[in-house]
Amino acid sequence: MINSTSWLLLRQGLPFRGHDESDNSMNQGNFLELLHYITEQNEEYRLVALENAPGHDKLIAPIDEARDGSNKEQMANILCYVNKRGCVVECLLSIMHVTDTISLSLKMGIETLFSKYNLSISRLRGQDYDGASNMRGQFNGLKALKLKDNEYAFYVHYFAHQLQLALVVAAKEDTNIERLFLKVSCVINIVGWSPRRRDLLNEKQVLKVKKGIESGELSIGQGLNQDISLKRPRETRWGSNYGTLLSLINLFSSVIEVLEDLTENSDNRIEASDLVDYTTSFDFAFNLHMMKNILGITFELAQALQRKDQNIINVMSLVHLLKRRLLLIRNNGWDNLLDEVSYFCIAYNINVPNM
Repeated sequence: MINSTSWLLLRQGLPFRGHDESDNSMNQGNFLELLHYITEQNEEYRLVALENAPGHDKLIAPIDEARDGSNKEQMANILCYVNKRGCVVECLLSIMHVTDTISLSLKMGIETLFSKYNLSISRLRGQDYDGASNMRGQFNGLKALKLKDNEYAFYVHYFAHQLQLALVVAAKEDTNIERLFLKVSCVINIVGWSPRRRDLLNEKQVLKVKKGIESGELSIGQGLNQDISLKRPRETRWGSNYGTLLSLINLFSSVIEVLEDLTENSDNRIEASDLVDYTTSFDFAFNLHMMKNILGITFELAQALQRKDQNIINVMSLVHLLKRRLLLIRNNGWDNLLDEVSYFCIAYNINVPNM
């Protein structure tokens, strides 16, 4: 069943992963959605494959590098070309075994693949990999080796991936920001530990929305007050942290109430108590809103970088615009940020230190 689902997606050239694969997601991506549909049609599949199988045997965990069951390295090869109609086409050419991931082995693998399909290295006009040194190394990376064979095989590092790497490095330079995302992940894990806790969070939020509407604090209209859930960030998709912080801010009071309930009668009461202390502090509120604003700007750029009709000239102008907006925050945005944080603290009874 797993193999059939994978084969169908590969055959059709469809992506496996979804932007939000959490249990509460409305769309978990092609692979999981198709798998759930198949299991709904067959009770035996559902019991064997999803419900009674051990966690490590369900074969539904996300992957970013491919190894088979015997831990053999595999390399995915995607071909991008312009067809006779002038349309850009991307297709998965193969997933092939390589002896190791050093640049020379990867180069030999690509050459073998090109030879198999009668493709010419000399006609290659671009190469694109991730940022690992064995890929983009200036002297011995796969990029450099291919350029020696064909000087027109220009290398382009995926811009959205570069942006993510820059954000990750910058965040880890500050222990306060690193602690923020660590604690946010802990909050999501403990509150979303079980369906019962997620239901409890939803119930508390529904009551708050109902009271807000009755008191006139919330407006009624199409698209307003929709059900929201805590979004789980993806380690390889740093932009997803923006959605995580937004959802935490929107559900903040309900999340705190759930954590406070857990401090009284749960196996996680010590961890829950520590999280309540941290998330009701001014430092947390300040870092939360600061990173929300910064990631909001970078998220817009990340979305623009992933557009299929994007061009390099427009990309560079967007990068310059991002730098100007961040510089504006650094030079003139602190007063606005402090006002935003102070309002948040007052709303949720968080002590604000004298500035």
